Amino acid sequence: MKGESGLWAHSPDFSIRELEESLALLEDSQKLLRMIMLGLIIQYRSLDLERCQLLCPAQNLDPQPLEMQTAAGLINIAALTGFLRQAESLACQTDASGSPDRLNTLLGAGSLFIAVLRFLQLQDSSQQSGQGDSQTLEILEESGEPSL
Repeated sequence: MKGESGLWAHSPDFSIRELEESLALLEDSQKLLRMIMLGLIIQYRSLDLERCQLLCPAQNLDPQPLEMQTAAGLINIAALTGFLRQAESLACQTDASGSPDRLNTLLGAGSLFIAVLRFLQLQDSSQQSGQGDSQTLEILEESGEPSL
């Protein structure tokens, strides 16, 4: 396997420092991927809670699905920020060697931008639904209807 791929064996012309840096980069990537998986698991669990709310509306769920979605979004944004940092670091290294490659940095920034937009949209929709709930409660109180 030696010489076929950097995934199986290191090249003999790597210095110890380069090997340590490569291993640190791989470990950091694995940590960031674990964060993304955690975010996905939390998001998946929030969908289960939403299903429970639809099937048993009288049941009070804790934590609320929206709280879980917020946590999942923040975890994913943190992981994508880490990947962007990695891409920028690698781009700086290739700039120094004379062959700049900014595509990964651009794609990472785009992914992070989309994640932040989706997070802001989630926050905006949660605020609007919260305002709608309080407005409904005020209308019920004014009409003399008993509130739950």
